[in-house]
Amino acid sequence: MQFSTEVATELSPKYLEDEVAATQTINKPLSRSNLVQSVGRGPAQDLEALIGEVERTNGDLTKPRPITGSNENYPSYEDYAPSAVRQMDRQRVNNYEDYRTTHEDKESDEYLETIESKYPHLASLANSLQQTTKDKRNRKLTEENIEIHNRETIAPHGFFTPAPTNNDRNQPAVPHIHTTNLKRDTREDITIPSTIPYDCSMDRLKRLGENAPSFEQNLTVDQGEAVRVICSIADKYWNGVNSLEKNPKALKALTSLLQQISMTAPDRSVVGSEVEDESKMKSALVRSQRDVKILRERLQQSILDSKGLHEQIVALEKEKALPNCEMDKIREENRRLKEEAKRLIERNRELESSAQLSGMLQQSHKSLMETNDRLLKELRNKDISSTNGQSELS
Repeated sequence: MQFSTEVATELSPKYLEDEVAATQTINKPLSRSNLVQSVGRGPAQDLEALIGEVERTNGDLTKPRPITGSNENYPSYEDYAPSAVRQMDRQRVNNYEDYRTTHEDKESDEYLETIESKYPHLASLANSLQQTTKDKRNRKLTEENIEIHNRETIAPHGFFTPAPTNNDRNQPAVPHIHTTNLKRDTREDITIPSTIPYDCSMDRLKRLGENAPSFEQNLTVDQGEAVRVICSIADKYWNGVNSLEKNPKALKALTSLLQQISMTAPDRSVVGSEVEDESKMKSALVRSQRDVKILRERLQQSILDSKGLHEQIVALEKEKALPNCEMDKIREENRRLKEEAKRLIERNRELESSAQLSGMLQQSHKSLMETNDRLLKELRNKDISSTNGQSELS
């Protein structure tokens, strides 16, 4: 039976809970998990339809269906889309669920009735046994939930089959599963709690995986291109189980791709030195940021001090403005006094010259008075002598 990429990776998980209950008695959970692990690894949401087909074909997916009729050139195929699988298994799952619930309750009731009839005086023992039975049932449900969690985290790998050519038409073909309008939803390690309640709906399980990290988001450009190349090689050369290992062209293409990846991969020493340099730069950046913070605080403090000093200078200038006015007045008064002193000095000089002239006049007047007195004396003497001479003559 042939499965396409969409069915291998994108089966809807809507019917997971009922399908788990329906297929639990067919095979043990451990063997089913081992079978899923042997198929391969890869992210997927729902595996029950694929596991059911593996069980019906005994693990050989390449085994073709028998061709009936003489006019058929190709085998018939069935639609194994999620809706068709749910329609096929719904009735069987419902019948099995009713049977399991009724059967387990009946066995538990019969066991308790046997204990009570055998030990009627030990009612407490019967109650403890009833509680023990309930604990066993809850433990069994918890184990079923753990198995559901394992199926969610163990993702099978989808096998890819190339389109048939004219040479392949004579070979036994594998029917193809037609799926339309299925959306890709590949996830990486969906985290689901180990203690999921038994009556947990699939909508809640889907909500638990909505916040899981996407596989494609964690890939770089080169890694995503490498993954796409590997998928294209698988699409081209896969032709059954272990077909890629036996195909030399596929091995050669994968080897060439790995060599290119290893050549383009950075050296570990270079990466280590870059990481060390980056750590040093980060520490230097932290120190620089700390220094910048300290300098910013100092700058703010300096700005505050500068404002205080500016205010003090303005106050001193205001205080200095008042003495300047008084000094101007004093200077004006001094200038006026100096001018007055100059006038007084000139006046004093004039007075000194006047006093000197007055002294000179007084001396000349005194000399004149003395001369006048002397002349008067001489005149009197002459008069007296003349009078005496006349008297003598007379």
